[in-house]
Parts: sequence; structure tokens; C-alpha cells
Amino acid sequence: MNGFFTWKKRKLSKLNNTSTIINTAVGPIEYCLIGEEKHPIVAVMHGAMGGYDQALLEKEPLLSHGFRILAWSRPGYLRTPLSVGITFQEQAIALNELLKALNIQKISLIAISAGGVPGLIFAQQYQEKLSSLVMEVALSKKYTTTYWQRLILSLFYNDLVFWFIDIFAKKLVKPLLKFFINLESTFNKEAKKKILTQALQDKAAMKYFFYFLETIMPPSARKAGLNNDLFQYKQLTPPDVSHIQSPTFVIFGKYDADAKPENAYYLKKMPHVELCEISDGFHLFWFSNNYPNAEAKKLSFLKKHL
Repeated sequence: MNGFFTWKKRKLSKLNNTSTIINTAVGPIEYCLIGEEKHPIVAVMHGAMGGYDQALLEKEPLLSHGFRILAWSRPGYLRTPLSVGITFQEQAIALNELLKALNIQKISLIAISAGGVPGLIFAQQYQEKLSSLVMEVALSKKYTTTYWQRLILSLFYNDLVFWFIDIFAKKLVKPLLKFFINLESTFNKEAKKKILTQALQDKAAMKYFFYFLETIMPPSARKAGLNNDLFQYKQLTPPDVSHIQSPTFVIFGKYDADAKPENAYYLKKMPHVELCEISDGFHLFWFSNNYPNAEAKKLSFLKKHL
């Protein structure tokens, strides 16, 4: 078991060395701010199982297009205690307090997956601080896990299993990717086979996938946040988005089994919203042939609304 404990210590050390803790009015918040000081800031509300490192999946395209990125760990994830913000309302407040502590006056915001509703509430409450909002395969409505999702979480969402996955990820890449496609998409059987074959040949998308796997390890450092997200979404009353004035760009996958398309359609109530459907996309949308086009539109949207 020495290998397991060394692995976990190394993972946590790397995470801790890349981020900073700042004390705010609501408690300590973990964050990472990268990019040239003169550039506009894009903050990221990461998804479930994540942390500030998952938010950094957005880093390369944002930095290369003249933005800074503010990645932070939502409450319950990594080194931001759950006490900082249990409800999504409190998480929106926490982001605002982080901005105040860092003396940041204005941001654009990308809300991903389970970060969707906290992002919407931030847009409701702090419109004066928001240049624009991007909802990326994001939830906007009530969400409940399926029996199979609950079974998988109870049996496999632990550090020991993820140690094994990390060691053998590249050797087991085909069954591992097949598992995620089955879990996260509504493709039929033939389409799942096709997307699996395409994905395995796409070096850029596979690089993204392996980095994504890194951002859900180790589970023990993220479990409090995940459990809270699932509880909050299970009892959620969808926020009233009809008064959000910020320009909003919504990216969603037609075959997303997690953030189903109705989450995007709900946002049509927003006064200044643009929907971007990835016609061959699912929750891991970077495996879509149409992903580069959606990404280009997103970056153009962010630049337009500075």
C-alpha cells in the first residue's frame, strides 16, 4: 500500500503547490489566477467532482486569446471548505467575496456542468460585475442521479479505485472511454461505437480527456463538494433567469445525458441569450467534430462583450 499513499500525497502536494488560499469575508477560498495583468479576467465555475484544477481545462484557449483566467475551488472541493457556501446562493456570494478580496471589479464567467446554477445566481445578483456569461454543458434545472450512477459512485468513487485507474489509464483507455461515453451520452449503440473509434484517434481530444481524469483525483478531496452538489440539485427550484441582463452564450450537446438539452432550452427565457448546439456532442463535448467551431464562437463572444 506504500505506492497508494505515495500517489495520494503526490497528487495533493501538486494541487496545493499550484493554488493559493485567500481569506475572505465568508472564509478561506482556494484559487489560481493566471495570465497577464493587463488582460480581462474570465472566472470559471467548475463542475461536479472538480476543483480549481478542473476550471483550468479552460486555460490554454483563454490565455492564447488575450484573457486571464480565475480558477477557484467551489465550496467542498479541494481546499475551499464546504462552510464557505453550502447553497448555490451562498456559492455565488463566495465568488463575489473572492473578487472583492482580489480587488477585481469585472469578470466574464464560464459556468460548466454543475457550476451552472451557481453561475446563473451570480449573474442574477451581481450583474454590474459581469461582462458576459457562458453556460457550457451546464445545468440550469433540477437534477437527480440514476440508480446506476448512485451504484457507481458508492462502489467506485474512492481513492483506491482511482489510484488503480491512474496507473492503468493508458492501458485501459478504450474500456475507460467507453464507460464515460455510455454514462454521459444518449447516443444509440452504433453511434457510441463510432464516437469511441473517432475519439481514440483524436490526439488533442485524448490529451484533454487524460487531463480531465486528473481533475477528479483524488476523490476524497472532492467528495464533500460532490455530495453537496447532488443534494442541492435534487431539491432545486430553477432560478428565474428572465431578468438576467448579461449577454449569455449557451453551449450544449444534443446527446448529453447529464446536462440534458432542456437545461439549455430553459435559458431561452433570458433577454440576451444565444444558444449553440453541438449537433454531435455529449457531456464530454471536446470529442465532438463540431467542438472546435463551438469553441471559436465562445471565444469570439467573450471578446465581443468585454
